[in-house]
Amino acid sequence: MKKKEKPKRKQTRRNQRKYPNLEAEYNLKTRSDLIDYDYINQLSSKDKAWLDKFTKEYVNASLDSRNPKKNLHNTPELKKDCYDRNNSRNRDILTRAKASGSVIDYLELHKAELIENNNIEEKELIEGLDGVDSEVISDEKTEESSE
Repeated sequence: MKKKEKPKRKQTRRNQRKYPNLEAEYNLKTRSDLIDYDYINQLSSKDKAWLDKFTKEYVNASLDSRNPKKNLHNTPELKKDCYDRNNSRNRDILTRAKASGSVIDYLELHKAELIENNNIEEKELIEGLDGVDSEVISDEKTEESSE
C-alpha cells in the first residue's frame, strides 16, 4: 500500500517561514497584538518549534484534528478553551475595528475622545471670549460716541 500524500499547499510568504506563528506580521490582524515574544532570539530551535506549536494552538486555535494526541491542548477542556477564546476575539467589536484600521486601541480612542472634548470646550471658550471682546469694544465705542 502506498502512503497517502498530503495535497500540495499553495506557496505563501507564511508557508515559507520556519516559525510563522511566532511572527505577528504573518498572522491575522486580530491575533497579531497577542503575539509579542521579545525573547525569541534567545531560544533554541527546539524551544522555538514548541512555542510555535503552542501559539498555533493557543492563539490561532488551530489544532491537529487528524492526530489529536499530538496536540499540546489535548483534553476536551483545553480544546474548548482555545476555540472559545478565538470565538470571543472574533466577536469583539474593538478587535475587529483595530483589524480594519478604524481604531488603533482603546487608550488612543479614549485620548481622542478627551482631545475632542477639550477642543470643543476650547472652541466654546474662544468664541465666548471673542463675543465678550466684541461686546466690550462696542460698549466702549458707544460710550465714546455719546460723549
